[in-house]
Amino acid sequence: MTEVEKDFKDRLKELVGFLEKSTASYDGGFPGEARRLAAVIQIIVRDDEGSRSLLSAMGVKDKFFFYDESPDYNPKIGLPMSGLAIVTIGKTSHRYVPRLGGSPALRKKATFDIWWNRNVYIDESKNINLSRKAIVLGVANSPVGSANHELAGAFEALTGKKTVDQAEVVNESDSDMIAVMLASVRQIAHELLISLKAQLPELF
Repeated sequence: MTEVEKDFKDRLKELVGFLEKSTASYDGGFPGEARRLAAVIQIIVRDDEGSRSLLSAMGVKDKFFFYDESPDYNPKIGLPMSGLAIVTIGKTSHRYVPRLGGSPALRKKATFDIWWNRNVYIDESKNINLSRKAIVLGVANSPVGSANHELAGAFEALTGKKTVDQAEVVNESDSDMIAVMLASVRQIAHELLISLKAQLPELF
């Protein structure tokens, strides 16, 4: 292994550590960690005109598989599909949680392009189709501020909803949408971690 290769692997190991700590924090009751998770996910996998992902720099991204735990969309059902997050119903409230391997039969291997760009949140009634890429970028780019401001900003980034100085009141359905997106980022982090662990176990 060259010095450059070692540096890349050391950096990736450090980022894996960040993902593990942030996922633990999210699971401990701090959903705002999804924004940090989204930022780290981008560093590891996202390539664009201005930056190169760490996996691409290591020369392994096109060789890797990525675990996908989202179900296939069935338009005949006629209902929105949240492929990465599911709703849990309590006596007086509900919340959205990541799948986290809860349905083993859904898990499949995918190339990066399919995993990253496949639509995993679909609501035909609102003309919303979101891929993992759209969700990660939307949450990562949401503004820092109070909880309501952050939710409003993330919702704007994800669905095109306009806010006024990031201070628009988020109604219940909007809050639900954001909760789905934050839980979806947690699920994407889970999928990335188990994919890395299967192929680079030495990082863990």
